[in-house]
Amino acid sequence: MRRNEADPLFAAGVVIVWAGYAAASWGVVLLHGWNITFLQWVNPLNPYRYPAGGPAPIPDSQILPGSPSGAFTGGAQLGQAVTGAAAAAAAAENRQQGGA
Repeated sequence: MRRNEADPLFAAGVVIVWAGYAAASWGVVLLHGWNITFLQWVNPLNPYRYPAGGPAPIPDSQILPGSPSGAFTGGAQLGQAVTGAAAAAAAAENRQQGGA
């Protein structure tokens, strides 16, 4: 293989290796529960600097780092709806059986 034929293949290999490293190392960030977004972690122009005392943990109101607080609350609303529907079904069954 000539040198100029291998250049695109080499560049693609470098990009694939870098992307794999970036995804794997951000996985470690997620496992530790640090509130660092993917772009903060892998941005080569503005590398992430650890604050004194270490990175802050992901707040309980967020699922992923950087997601807005209160996002993904649909599950709680669905849980309330299911509980309300179950209570209504139990009340209807109680009425059918002659209860109060």
